[in-house]
Formats: sequence, C-alpha cells, structure tokens
Amino acid sequence: MIITANGKPVEISGEISVTKLLEEIKVEMPEYVSVQLDDRMLLRADFDTATVTEGAVVEFLYYMGGGQGITAGQLVTAGYFMDAGNFISAGRKSC
Repeated sequence: MIITANGKPVEISGEISVTKLLEEIKVEMPEYVSVQLDDRMLLRADFDTATVTEGAVVEFLYYMGGGQGITAGQLVTAGYFMDAGNFISAGRKSC
C-alpha cells in the first residue's frame, strides 16, 4: 500500500494506526512528533485509533522553540514547526 509521508511516496504493509506507522517507517524521535493526517492535525491521544489508509497524506512535524522575551510588558514566546528540516510555519504567543 502506498501513502505519501513528508511529500514522498512510502510503501507500508497495509492499513495501520499512526502509532504503528511511526514504528514501521522508523520516524525519528516519535515521542516529540506531531502528526498531520490528510490535512488534519491529530492529538497524540488519537495516534492508536487514527488509521492510515491507501493514498493517505501524512506529515511529521517537530516543534522547535524559539525563545521568549518581554515586549511592552507582555511575555512573548516564539516557535516554529519543522518538517524533515524544512520550515513550515511560525507563531508568536503573548502570555
């Protein structure tokens, strides 16, 4: 069965859970990965029940912290997501 993982075709054994997919294709640092399955971000609690099927598009994302500082009396935290080393998105959060 063929799926797309991080933009590349990958052959897997059959319909499997996201947890099993992480093991089968040996995703680095699975304890830190966020998973997007067919344009839907999954909660880690759903990794065991979310099923990867034929033609699925899966992205493995890692959150990289950017630091924090005080700006105009607000604590600001910045970070970004990486996908196999490529920049995906950035965010700022005022606390």
